[in-house]
Amino acid sequence: AGYAIGNVDSSLILLAPKLGPHAGAIRAHLAKLLGIATDCVGLKAKTPEGIGTDGAAIANVVVLLERLVEGPKRSVGKAVVKK
Repeated sequence: AGYAIGNVDSSLILLAPKLGPHAGAIRAHLAKLLGIATDCVGLKAKTPEGIGTDGAAIANVVVLLERLVEGPKRSVGKAVVKK
């Protein structure tokens, strides 16, 4: 609908399993699913130490969308400042 995924940045917070050894494969799989380059997928894995959510798995993901077709621009009123 006029947009493409530019990149994805994700943070996974969980106690187990340890994702470090699998991070490259996870990034490659996500990139393939989303149709973007592997270097456009960021993945950080953390443990919940100090958060108090040892039994939970938390995922935070941010996606940058890029407009494919330049559409009409919305104009914003101009402010005039007089000295």
